[in-house]
Amino acid sequence: MTTILFLCILSTPRRGKNAPPLIDIGGGIFPLLGLINTFGRFGANPVQFIRDSYETYGTVFTLPLLHLNFTFLLGPDAELTFYDERDDEILSQNEPYKFMTPIFGKGIVFDAPHAVKREQLRFIKHALRTESFKGYVPIIAEETERFFKNTKLWGNEEEGEIDLLTAMARLTIQTATRCLLGEELSKQYGGEVADLLHDIDEGITPLAIINPNLPTAAFRRRDAARAKFAQIFGSIIAQRRKNQKNGAPVPEDMLQSFMEATYTMGELKGKNLSDDQITGMLIGVLFAGQHTSSISTTWTTLKILERPELFEKVMAEQVYALGEAGYKNTNDNAVLKVGPLSKDYTPDMDLGINKVYRMDLLHLCMREALRMYPPLIMLMRKALKPVTVNTNKGEKYTIPAGHYVFVSPAVSMNIPRPDGAFEWPQRFDPYRYIDGRDEDSMKSYAYTAFGGGTHACIGEQFGYVMIIKLLSLIYYRPYFYFYV
Repeated sequence: MTTILFLCILSTPRRGKNAPPLIDIGGGIFPLLGLINTFGRFGANPVQFIRDSYETYGTVFTLPLLHLNFTFLLGPDAELTFYDERDDEILSQNEPYKFMTPIFGKGIVFDAPHAVKREQLRFIKHALRTESFKGYVPIIAEETERFFKNTKLWGNEEEGEIDLLTAMARLTIQTATRCLLGEELSKQYGGEVADLLHDIDEGITPLAIINPNLPTAAFRRRDAARAKFAQIFGSIIAQRRKNQKNGAPVPEDMLQSFMEATYTMGELKGKNLSDDQITGMLIGVLFAGQHTSSISTTWTTLKILERPELFEKVMAEQVYALGEAGYKNTNDNAVLKVGPLSKDYTPDMDLGINKVYRMDLLHLCMREALRMYPPLIMLMRKALKPVTVNTNKGEKYTIPAGHYVFVSPAVSMNIPRPDGAFEWPQRFDPYRYIDGRDEDSMKSYAYTAFGGGTHACIGEQFGYVMIIKLLSLIYYRPYFYFYV
């Protein structure tokens, strides 16, 4: 009875002065029952829960969960504070992402002091520098061709059906593994890496935010996958060091970049990353890259195929970027008739970086798919001090210290004006970003598919290049075409 009373007291929200409106969790005289039901709905479909709450409470509101308070900011006006405030003074990134510690490891990124985290992120940014893209592009082409040849439907059958998301997940992890971690890892463990990342993904749930160390089956699989990654990466790192002592060539990839990285400040100054730190950072990069790329390639393809006239224009652009490939012009505007190519034709696989940059329409389509279906459905901070936020209606709310503060790109980029930035956001309209419309820059942080502010995704440009290259290789095959 004492325990139940205590939980009921915890589930009764307390409001500070000028605090955001509270979501009514229901339950009447049994608030614990309302709490369980509300958390269940939030966990089952966070995006729909947030969208429904926005319809009721507006762009700023708080979800009370026992001793935790989750405050949501939606739309560019309310989100401005989230992206602009200092990480180490006002809205901290570290505390809410502690649930990633079992995945990344102790002392890595969100479990590290702010100064150390900044250095670790600098190591990642250095490995993803723009000049590396030229080397990545031919690797993506090679791995994509290998995938097509070794996958039954894509390479050996006239027609059939596939689960596009599953196929894209396999393809993107195969290409990302080769680009970022080297050929030896790709050859020895390519297929296993995808399975391990799946087990890690399944361990990232709303329950993990409350306690990531509960004895659940999903958390046990997550921990086993992390241990296996440590074993795989550790053996490759050891072999590389041995080979390089014997005069072997030094690879140019992210793994090697991390092996050579040296801290430049603080108590770690002059030290290299440990093997465990390398493992944790590699897992983070792989997970983020695979998750973003597979979802983006899938949604971009599906949305283009919904509009046959857009698909023809995308294919016309492929001819412009890569050269004539057997598609027949049907008019002076170079709108092409889509059909099967000759099986004797081999497309130009020399998709250099300059050719990728010619694919403006494909880039716009991908950008629009990311707006409608961003892989980052929520981002989090913890308020270290009270912080004031504004709405587009001139309202001001004070978020108390201790609240977990959320933004949701998946909701914010899909709510209509005036709360949102985009006109008719439910429409797939890749032309909303062209000069003269510029809907993504009408307000600060209107477009947040890759986050924003200090912690904007440092792999954004690599992601764009990789996804456009993959899509181009898929669309431009000599024996592959879509039924539209």
